[in-house]
Amino acid sequence: LGALRLDPRAAALAHVADAAASALLAAASRFADEKQWRLFASAAADALARVGPTHASRLSAVRWLPWNSLREQRVQDLASVVALKDMQQILMPLLARALAKQEVGVKNAPHQDLRKDATAAIADVLVDGNTSPEEAWCLVSAIRHVDVVLHAGMVDTGGSDETQEEQSAAQKSFMTFLKECKARVPRSNKTGLAALKNLAVATYTRHQRAQQLRDTRRD
Repeated sequence: LGALRLDPRAAALAHVADAAASALLAAASRFADEKQWRLFASAAADALARVGPTHASRLSAVRWLPWNSLREQRVQDLASVVALKDMQQILMPLLARALAKQEVGVKNAPHQDLRKDATAAIADVLVDGNTSPEEAWCLVSAIRHVDVVLHAGMVDTGGSDETQEEQSAAQKSFMTFLKECKARVPRSNKTGLAALKNLAVATYTRHQRAQQLRDTRRD
C-alpha cells in the first residue's frame, strides 16, 4: 500500500490506499492480542521501511503511514528504526558503534525503547567538511527518521516518570548530535553538506523551542 500510495502513476488511487492502510492498522490494533500485534507491527515496519530504492522514498513511506492512535504510531516509529538500521552500512565509517548490532523486531522486549535505539544510530557519528555526498544525504534521512521516532520533540506527558526520563535522555542525545553537526559541518557549496547543515540547524531550533515550552509549562 505504501508503494502504491507513493507511485505517481497511481495518483488517482491515493485516497483508496490511505483508507485501506488506515483501516488495516485500526483493525489490527483493535482486535489482535499482544503477540499477534507485535508480529504484525514488525512485519509492517520491515515492509514500510524498505519501500522504494532510495532513502528518500523510504522516508516518504514511513511518514505517510496513516496512524490514528499511539499504538498504531509505534509501527511508524519501528519502521524508522528499521530504516536507520539499514543505513548503518553507509554510516559505518563515521560510527564508533552501530545500531546493526542490535536486534530490531518481535524478538525485542514488548516495551522496547525505540527512542533510545533511534538516537543510538547516529549518536557516535562524526561529520565534517570531508563527509562524502552519499554519507551527507544518508544523514539527512537519518535525522528525519530520528525526528519521527522522537515525535518532533513532543514528550508523552501521560507516561510514567521512568518513561519520561528515557524520553528526556533520548532527546538530549539527539540535541547533542545536532549541535555537533551544526558546529562541525562548514558552510559549503556542496549540496549534500549544505542540506545537512541547514536541516541540523532547523531541527535543533525546533526541538530547543519545544523544550523551552515544556519547561515553561512546568514552571
